[in-house]
Amino acid sequence: DADNISAGTLAVARGGTGATTLAGAGLASTPAFLASLSGATSIADSTSTTVVFNHNRYDSASGYDNTNGRWTPGVAGKYQITTSLRAYSFTCNTMRAEINISGSLWAGAYDDVSISGDSINVSAIAVLGASDYVTVVTYQDSGGTVSLDYSSGSLQSWFQGFKLIT
Repeated sequence: DADNISAGTLAVARGGTGATTLAGAGLASTPAFLASLSGATSIADSTSTTVVFNHNRYDSASGYDNTNGRWTPGVAGKYQITTSLRAYSFTCNTMRAEINISGSLWAGAYDDVSISGDSINVSAIAVLGASDYVTVVTYQDSGGTVSLDYSSGSLQSWFQGFKLIT
């Protein structure tokens, strides 16, 4: 019934005596993680740079490494991967955000940054093996070294992923 589903349990059978959690029935969107920037990250001019999100906000399976910016799911499956990168006090002709899987481009977007605070967002579904790793790479051509926007209290530049229920 609706009360059980909203409470995260599922009756084993109508009128049955047992129940299981949604996760126990294989209906969990895990592994999952969310990482963000809580400090300045320098992005050199006209150079592709892996973004290392240093604030691990949530990580159900300890798959995100905040020393190299890699997330390894540990479980094969279909995943929703998303990133948002926000320009901090700079403008440029081209700012690019990419989602890379095991070192190869999977999805990306680019645009000009005409107003400081503009964001580039990328979201894609990917089929990952247990040992594949996902990173975010960025590029900008402002003419100098710049920083992505960050905050310890809110999400300004971030990276997340979760397993889809299939």
